[in-house]
Formats: sequence, C-alpha cells, structure tokens
Amino acid sequence: MEDLHARILLAVWPQYPNALPFQGGTMWQMGVRTVELVLLSTLLCVVIGIPLGVIATRPRFRDEWAPVIDGLVNAGQTIPSLAIVALALPLLGFGFVPALVAMVLYGLLPVLRNTAVALETVDKAQLDAGRGMGMTPWQLLWMVELPHSIPVILAGIRTSAVLNVGVAVIAGLIGAGGFGTAIVHGIDLRVPPLVWYGAVPTALLAVIMDFFLRRLEEILTPRGLRLRAARR
Repeated sequence: MEDLHARILLAVWPQYPNALPFQGGTMWQMGVRTVELVLLSTLLCVVIGIPLGVIATRPRFRDEWAPVIDGLVNAGQTIPSLAIVALALPLLGFGFVPALVAMVLYGLLPVLRNTAVALETVDKAQLDAGRGMGMTPWQLLWMVELPHSIPVILAGIRTSAVLNVGVAVIAGLIGAGGFGTAIVHGIDLRVPPLVWYGAVPTALLAVIMDFFLRRLEEILTPRGLRLRAARR
C-alpha cells in the first residue's frame, strides 16, 4: 500500500521508473499533514494578528506601536518564505516547526491589517452612541467595534488561510511532510505526474478552504450587516 501511489504514477508515466523511490507517504498522509499545517498556522495568525490589530488602533498605542507592528508584519511577508525557513533552521532544525513559523509570518499580515482597517472604519456615530450610554472603552470594543468588524476580519482570515495553503508547499523541502513532498520529489526526479500528485490536491485544498471560510463568513456576519450590504 505504501508504494501504491508511486505504482499509479508509473502506470501513467511508465518511462519514468524513478518515481518508485518516492517515500513521502500516501495521499491521505500528505493531505492530513498539509491540513494540520494550514489550520494550525491560520489559528496562530488569528490568535496573534487580531490582538495586534486591536492594539494598533487603540489611541494610547496608535502613534507609538502601530508603525512598529506594521513594519514587523510587513517584513515577515516581504522576506521570501524559503529565506525565513533558512533563518529558522539553525534554531529550530528541520521538520514541522520551521515550516509552521514561516507560514505564520507569511499569513499574519492579512489578519492584522484587516483587523486594523475594520476597527478604524467603524461608524463614529455608533461609537458616540455607545459612549453616550456610558460604555467603557473595552465595552465599546466588544459590543460595538468587533461585531461590526467581523466581515472584514473574517475576509482577512480567509486570505491568510488560502495563502498558507500555498506556503505549505515549502514543508516538503525541510522534511515536514505534506503535498509539498510530492512536488519537491517530482521536480528532483523529473517526474511530472509526481508533481501533479502534490500540486493538484494543493490547488483543490485552497479552493475548498476558500469556499468554506466564505460560507463561515456569511454565517458569522451579523444579520443587520448582511441586510445593509444587500441594500447597497
């Protein structure tokens, strides 16, 4: 069973017997590892990015911390993911963790930026109404700002998740597993079907992830905001 996928490749592309040395695991094993990387990295992007976005928009921190946070996150996405992995290898070694670090740094920007933009564009009249009712800054954040920012924040999370699906391919370069393993081995062995064996499921995973997160975005968006968007 372990070599079944390679034998299928040989049946499709018999002139490439070098496909048999591939030991990246079955389609199911590679898929599970890729999904693990994507879900965990996206979760970490949410846990880190939303609080940083909130901090960057608070009056007491905006002038001092917002430029620093924005600069660091922009740098994380500007640096190529392979360079991030190379820098992390001396400290983290090969495997799951350095791939996860690279994916988090790459996927953090959409979550943070969408959070900051969403909070900055909340209707000032609603904030004034909340203050007039005696709400504290934290109550305004939880009861007014965040609920009205949900659609934009969720769009950032969706962008981050889809981006992380693509970046997850680098996991194959450093022994973390996933569909990237098939792609890397296919390139090394010059076996196009082996490349497709990893590339096609990766593309499908990105489409599926986008579809389900878009549906989740529709479900979690407050009904009033959906009605307002429908009227526009």
